[in-house]
Amino acid sequence: MELLHLVVVYSCSANQVIRILQTEAEVTSMCTPADDSLLIVGTSVGSICLFDMSDFEYAVVKPGFLNFQALLAANEPRIGEASHEEAQSKLREL
Repeated sequence: MELLHLVVVYSCSANQVIRILQTEAEVTSMCTPADDSLLIVGTSVGSICLFDMSDFEYAVVKPGFLNFQALLAANEPRIGEASHEEAQSKLREL
């Protein structure tokens, strides 16, 4: 089973998800400089990913973009109405 590793950047002040980023492996650490212009992510395979947080072209995530039910069902097929195969199909569409 292929895993999808996501970093969800959430704005507490705006009360919404502002970015959904994908990494190659499980995230083990994260940090930002004082001006929040970058997100620095360390992964379980030893890689470091840098994300430009000042690029506002991709800053807003459309409502309903991330199907949490499909993500849960992919890891726990008993959760939700979708079968494991349906959940994997939905995740590939994302």
